Amino acid sequence: MLNDTLVQLMGDRESMPWHERRSLVNRIGETLRRQGDDRDALALAHVLAEDPKWEVRQAVGDILPILPRDEFMALASELANDSNSFVRQAAERALERRREGTRWQSRTRSCIEQTQNDLLVFERMYGKIAAENARAIAERWFEILVASTVHEIKGILSPLAATVTRLHRSESRNSLDNGVVSEGLAKMKDRIAFLERLVMDMRDYSRSVPPGRRCALLCAIIAEAQSLVFENLQANGLDSSPVRLFVNVPKGIQVRVARHQVVAAVKNVLKNAYEAYFRENRGLVAGEVHVRADIVADNVRIIIQDNGPGMAAVDLREVQGFVPGRTSKKNRGTGFGLPIARRYIMAHRGKIDIESREMGGTKVTIILPLGLEDPNDDDESTDH
Repeated sequence: MLNDTLVQLMGDRESMPWHERRSLVNRIGETLRRQGDDRDALALAHVLAEDPKWEVRQAVGDILPILPRDEFMALASELANDSNSFVRQAAERALERRREGTRWQSRTRSCIEQTQNDLLVFERMYGKIAAENARAIAERWFEILVASTVHEIKGILSPLAATVTRLHRSESRNSLDNGVVSEGLAKMKDRIAFLERLVMDMRDYSRSVPPGRRCALLCAIIAEAQSLVFENLQANGLDSSPVRLFVNVPKGIQVRVARHQVVAAVKNVLKNAYEAYFRENRGLVAGEVHVRADIVADNVRIIIQDNGPGMAAVDLREVQGFVPGRTSKKNRGTGFGLPIARRYIMAHRGKIDIESREMGGTKVTIILPLGLEDPNDDDESTDH
């Protein structure tokens, strides 16, 4: 099939309308994903990379990452110097994705080697039996993580597949109407967005915390996390105004941290506090969230507290296990927010603790080592 198309395009490119040539690029991508190194598909990609229509060349740029290395390098170099900016941008995105894939493979190999070395060191220090037990514990934790993630992904894909099947049957019977299509597409969009959040949270959980530390004002970290939470709520169509936020953080407190990770940890906890007031079909209802910080010995204590519905004892015990992928917020939470927060805080030699009771709200306490501070600064209190 592709061979016949190749012969047709080589003989007379204009015999096929440009929008069909662009659709042909998608077929090439599907063939390469399914069959790998397909000679006819690769030859067509080269032909279409020289197409007079920039839309076709841009489509080729979008499928570059799935091409074999030699073909990728040749076409990426060609399209990166294209006269059209959209084509150049597609090639640049493909190059960055390829570089990221190479970096990921390198990090994975390095992590595997480091883990194997750690086990050997552990065995030398504590003996073979202890090392085998440690490995068994790690493997059980991995099984829990995979099982939780698979459960969540299946919960996304099953209704997504059902919606696609229903639309396909309606289309085959010529009984589609705009209402059914709109409803189906809205559900599909929602499920895909959730899947994207899950994948991004899994990526964040798997990332190591950089060793570099710099002093940062705690009030600035809290403010940045707060801003990110508001942006996230707005992006999900939620009005944050019914929930009043009270922040009481001394201006002079500094912590020595990898800033991005600590901001992410605080953001995840603060986002959970807001979402305690989420009600299906109503959005966020009235409530309060309090953020305060103080110094305890050589540490900074950050408390984020809501007066929402809280959790039953059995649910609290599960949350306190910080198992990734476990969540009670159906269709909203991915179950990675608190485990990510714990991982980032623990990497700073800190601690995170959760207290909650049914109808009594939830309190999360984060402990971080103290950085530099100026005791002469006043407290910063805000009411939003």
